[in-house]
Amino acid sequence: MKKMFHQRGIHVRIVLLAFVFLFSGHFLVNGQTTSLSGTVTEAGTGISLPGVSVFVKGTTIGTVTGSDGSYSLQVPSNAKKLVFSFVGLKTLEVAYTGQSTINVQMEEETVGLEEVVAVGYGVQKKVNLTGSISTLKLDEAQNRPIANASQALAGLASGVTVTQVSGQPGADGASIRVRGTGTLGNNNPLVLIDGIRGSLSNVNVADIESITVLKDAASSAIYGSRAANGVILVTTKTGKQGNDFKLSYNAYTGFQKPTRLTDYVTNSAVFMEAVNTAIYNEDPTATPAFTQDQINQYRNSTDSYKYPNTDWQELMYRDAPITSHNLSVRGSGQKTRYSFSVGYLDQKGIVLGTSTKQYTARLNLDTKVSDKFSYSLKLSGRHDDVDQPVQGSGTVIGWIERALPIQAPYTEDGKYAYSSIYFANNTHPIAGALEGQNNTSWDNLLANLSGEYEIVSGLKLKGTVGVSNYHMLQKVFRPDVSLYNQMDNSVTIAQSVGGKALSAWNRYDTQRDITFVSQLDYTKTFGENHNFGALAGFNQETNKFSRLQASKDGLPSNALSEISAGSVDPTADGYSVDFGLQSFFGRVTYDYASKYLFEANVRYDGSSNFAKGQKWGLFPSFSVGWNISEEAFMEDVTAIDNLKIRGSWGQLGNQSIDPNQYTAFFNLGQSYSYGGSLVGGAAQTNLPNPDVTWESSTQTDIGIDLTLWEGKLQLVTDYYIKQTDDILRPINISTTIGALSPPTVNLASVENKGWEFLATHRNKINDLSYELSANFTTNKNKVTSIPSPVISGWSWIEEGRPIDEFYAIKMLGIFQSEEEVVAHKAQPTAKPGDVKFEDFNKDGKIDGDDRQSAGNSIPDVIYGFSGNIEYKGFNVSMIWQGVEGVYARTEEEQKPFFNYAGLPKFWLDNAWTKENPNNKYPRLTRGSNYVNNIWRNGSTFLIEDASFLRLKNIQLGYTFPKSITERLKIDYLNVYVNATNPLTFTKYRGLDPEKSPFGGRGSYSNVQIYTLGLNVTF
Repeated sequence: MKKMFHQRGIHVRIVLLAFVFLFSGHFLVNGQTTSLSGTVTEAGTGISLPGVSVFVKGTTIGTVTGSDGSYSLQVPSNAKKLVFSFVGLKTLEVAYTGQSTINVQMEEETVGLEEVVAVGYGVQKKVNLTGSISTLKLDEAQNRPIANASQALAGLASGVTVTQVSGQPGADGASIRVRGTGTLGNNNPLVLIDGIRGSLSNVNVADIESITVLKDAASSAIYGSRAANGVILVTTKTGKQGNDFKLSYNAYTGFQKPTRLTDYVTNSAVFMEAVNTAIYNEDPTATPAFTQDQINQYRNSTDSYKYPNTDWQELMYRDAPITSHNLSVRGSGQKTRYSFSVGYLDQKGIVLGTSTKQYTARLNLDTKVSDKFSYSLKLSGRHDDVDQPVQGSGTVIGWIERALPIQAPYTEDGKYAYSSIYFANNTHPIAGALEGQNNTSWDNLLANLSGEYEIVSGLKLKGTVGVSNYHMLQKVFRPDVSLYNQMDNSVTIAQSVGGKALSAWNRYDTQRDITFVSQLDYTKTFGENHNFGALAGFNQETNKFSRLQASKDGLPSNALSEISAGSVDPTADGYSVDFGLQSFFGRVTYDYASKYLFEANVRYDGSSNFAKGQKWGLFPSFSVGWNISEEAFMEDVTAIDNLKIRGSWGQLGNQSIDPNQYTAFFNLGQSYSYGGSLVGGAAQTNLPNPDVTWESSTQTDIGIDLTLWEGKLQLVTDYYIKQTDDILRPINISTTIGALSPPTVNLASVENKGWEFLATHRNKINDLSYELSANFTTNKNKVTSIPSPVISGWSWIEEGRPIDEFYAIKMLGIFQSEEEVVAHKAQPTAKPGDVKFEDFNKDGKIDGDDRQSAGNSIPDVIYGFSGNIEYKGFNVSMIWQGVEGVYARTEEEQKPFFNYAGLPKFWLDNAWTKENPNNKYPRLTRGSNYVNNIWRNGSTFLIEDASFLRLKNIQLGYTFPKSITERLKIDYLNVYVNATNPLTFTKYRGLDPEKSPFGGRGSYSNVQIYTLGLNVTF
């Protein structure tokens, strides 16, 4: 609540003190007065509130609270009421009956019409907005164990789909989509951190004050070419005017667990019998993989080293600790507001060999040099150290799911073991996770300097320079690892544990982004009700990315892992890419008494990604609004606080392609025959397209904002249509042209349309206050134009269908009899218990030509709801997130015995047998029965409904009363327990429904997090 508090506080204080000085003497000589004092605090927290206006009602006698929230005042004897007020807070009127002390608690203004929210290149009053935005204030989110700020929006913003596809430390950033998937390429929204382009993953969530999502063209068009997928504005915390030095410490510690793991058969004898059954089902005359004596040895032996029953998931997954510490200093002096914070996160992964450590620091300074000139300096830095297995976490997770119970993890003397029967597996999950090195360390430094000068009243010039530097070093060392036969202790070298043994590879990336923005802002009120605003500006961005990588083999031993120790096959290569963007932008706003609203935006962008004649794109938008509640005929409708109808239309652009696609690339070092000898030369490696140009998105939005019963209920509804044309995408080219990279062309058109609903109810009943909120979004995605279908793996893009719809052979069920096989005709070699596939093209056989639409990879509906209840210092809050109408692949290991892999337990209970027939799970077989079973790639057996409802977060906290904190010499003390992802309701059979729809093997499970935390302010 206090984040808006002092944006105007200094001006209010000066004006009030002037009035007190001029008029207090008049009242003192014309009547008796009484001394009154007291303290103003925040309801629910007890934090002192400085800058609050305190007035005797009906007079000009008043003052403002000091930095500790206290005030003193001479009150006339005939005074009846005192008024306590400030923008963003509920105004209080308190009866005065001669008291000498009046202490009050103030609450946030729930209607929020005077609230100032971030918009493109500035701020606006919420009441005057004509665009569609969602704003999340993160004061409440500081207790959630959010390792990546991109996760903060999940379930809280209508029209925004947040999908966390992995729980891997350092790679747990969420995918964010604003109003659906609008293009065939990069769908990520533009992220601006204090006005400078950046990444949510680079910001410590404890440093964020608010996140604003610009969803429609009216709010986003001023960002032009990069705004087609939406814009996310991040505002970081700064000191508040009037606040003295405040030291805050926030910390939590806890542990993480997988949201779900697939249960595998871990009893070796049962596994061996199942393998024999599968072989018999394929060919009753075939030799079993295991003799009965071998099975009995595993069943009856007590030697767990030679005859183990290994549970690899138990060995490889763990309850992983997580700890976070954040320390901040915030406050203000006479002219400067300051904020300095440092943060530390130590997160181990649930999979062995995965972890990250994060270190962050941020300094924000805002100085008002004079009445006309002010400047701001924002510096932030972050360092991350990320560890994962040499072959990557996905590979090792695949090994876990493929590992067999008959393989022991170690020999009796502690060496890595492998099994010599059935399949001599030369991969070893534990060795793959713990041996060698795969470390990525990166640093990001962001500097942002801006200044603002008021040329004349209402006309301000602002300039901003931002520099972002990124450095990343990845070091990989592949060790020499020996696996020993668990039966006779003989040794084999398991090079596949880490790739080529005793080799090293390094990669070094650097990137520098420089942003320059200059803008003129003008505001003027004509008469009393005609409010006019204009903005004009220039933006220039330059980006340079460089990569250098090298490798060497032949390192002498595992003790030396640096690349310089290698002596064989040295390689090195590198490249650099430059990119630039120039833009001119402008905005005009007008409102009549906050009743009739109009806004127009325009941006003219030039991108280095396009050739001469195609570089520049123009992106306009227009929006209007009508605050019906401001009309005279609404004065007697007391139930309605605010009713606004708004509409917008605009165009946005996208130029997110690899640079220089319009020109030819040439690689040196290409040998060719000349005069009977091989000589070095250069060769073209791509097919350019000089006509490639802007992708454009035309968006229309109609919305209604309604607030009822003094802010107790707020409703927001939007209907949107987003049409994206000239979509940028590489195309397939004929091999007769040669081994050239395909060109990027303006290929297709896509439409997204749907509804957004947001409802919020707030109320207070005596000591109980609560807030309930629900959001609901529908999205219908359709490709409206494409020259020909594009088929890629498990998906296709076809006119009239959603983007990346699943494309697979349909499973009709299970053959129950020989007669059914004969009647089907398309699978003559099938047996009862095999999968029955649909002969979609009716050609009498099952092959790739029988693929058809098999489910949407984009949700039809996203929704969320949240609640917060406070009672006498206790607080309970929760956030739910859900999606409907989306499908996803399950992991490849859901197939029994996948490439000699393990067996999920559900197959033992559900596989088809003559005694236990069913129409969902076929009989046990291995890969040799490819044609008639789920081994067939691209069948619907592995595609499942991935709709889910998830409790994203629940928290119980307690804020200590001032009677205790004052004795402890602190301002604020809160303790809490928190759970993230504790409950998920879904029919999806795979690891986690919140994943990449097409993710197959090696998916890193999302995590449940349970933490205990503390917030304290001195």
